[in-house]
Amino acid sequence: MSERADRIIAALRSGHDHLASLAGGWGAGDLTRASGAAEWDVSQVLSHLGSGAEIGLATLEGALEGTGPKDADFNKSVWARWDAMSPGERAEAFVPANEALVARYESVSNRLGFPG
Repeated sequence: MSERADRIIAALRSGHDHLASLAGGWGAGDLTRASGAAEWDVSQVLSHLGSGAEIGLATLEGALEGTGPKDADFNKSVWARWDAMSPGERAEAFVPANEALVARYESVSNRLGFPG
């Protein structure tokens, strides 16, 4: 893979690992406190990131397999599932969802030839 792609993926890994370690230590009060996003609590930010990771992974897989992106109903179903989770469930689900996306980027073959 190109040096640039490697740096980007390394930054994604570092960001994921850091946020996952923080999220693992947050209690109910931490998850329901206000976030930097005016209308979301911390768990809703994790929901946004986790659902985005699921959608991003599906998009990446579609690109790699040549099947293209999922339809809008797929995205809506992912968002609905995450919206229905409790704050604690969002924190628990964020880590594996984002891990799966980062790990998939890390596993992408060098033969894809990303530009430098």
